[in-house]
Amino acid sequence: MGNNNQKKLKRKEMLKNKRIEEQLKDENTIEQINKILLCGTGDSGKSTMIKQMRILYCDGFPSEQVQLYKNAIQKSLRVNMKMLIQNGKSLGIHINDKVNKQLSEEYLTNFPTYKRNGVYCNKEVYTLKQLWHDQSIQTVWKNRSEIQVPENLDYYFNNLEKYCSPNFKPTNEDIVLFRIPTTGIVKINFHSQDTKWEIIDVGGQRSERRKWIHHFQDVNLVFFIIAINEFNKKLYEDQTINRMNESITLCKNILNNKYFKKTDCSLVFTKTDLLKRSLQKTEFKRYYSKYDGENNYEQVSEYIQKLFIKTIKKKNKRQVSSHLICATENNEVEKIINITIRKYLERKPISII
Repeated sequence: MGNNNQKKLKRKEMLKNKRIEEQLKDENTIEQINKILLCGTGDSGKSTMIKQMRILYCDGFPSEQVQLYKNAIQKSLRVNMKMLIQNGKSLGIHINDKVNKQLSEEYLTNFPTYKRNGVYCNKEVYTLKQLWHDQSIQTVWKNRSEIQVPENLDYYFNNLEKYCSPNFKPTNEDIVLFRIPTTGIVKINFHSQDTKWEIIDVGGQRSERRKWIHHFQDVNLVFFIIAINEFNKKLYEDQTINRMNESITLCKNILNNKYFKKTDCSLVFTKTDLLKRSLQKTEFKRYYSKYDGENNYEQVSEYIQKLFIKTIKKKNKRQVSSHLICATENNEVEKIINITIRKYLERKPISII
């Protein structure tokens, strides 16, 4: 009888130990989350990548975010038209059409009232439409590299009635194309190739960069995001500094950081579509005098990639890759994520979940 009891107790103890081991194994598995750090200067395209990740892996955007973007998009139409009118004057580009000139003056006068009311009235929609199609305002728009307005503003103004409607509900495309500067830290958890990942987006403005250091440790992959079209633009924070030069300096400082000696890094050059558009009317050599190639996308993009790559110290224990993408294209973002993760897993196998 005593032996039977001992066997039963021993069996119970074994089962208990097995359950504990399985629980510990599950807990350890849960903790095996790989980190991807997104970094880069403000307006480089990091937030666009994050938004595409939400669409790819998180079933899109929650209703409160959709409402947030609706309000922001509608507000931006007013603010940016005001900027176009005012910056036109500072650039010496004045509205010549008498009717539109009167409309622009009335709009600036009525702007506080429109802003306070929130909802668009028919008169305001008519005024915005007239002014957007005015020849002088279009000239200001063509000179947008000299002022701080969004590159894809034409997307919204060309569909003005849609975005001014009280029943307007942003689509995924509307949200992806619209920029709200990242403040603080944004994280997304997702699965890819049977592994768990956490992608971290940190604010790119100078005031946000001090927060990055807390996310440098235990990072598996770094994506440094570069807006490849910004060779002729100035910083929001400092109008004396070229945005691409700022990005090159930041790339050098970040990717040569001691925390990333063994970390695979990817240079992701976004806004390739906007670079092609910029080169149709702007000479790249005007901003980078050492460039001796043709003013076309293929040669300019290759030259810009080399400017960044040569600043990165070569480490034997990590890979540095370079990619050209249009981040507003969902399939291009998915392709880069999959390629980078696959190469990482091939080089550094980890436990499969």
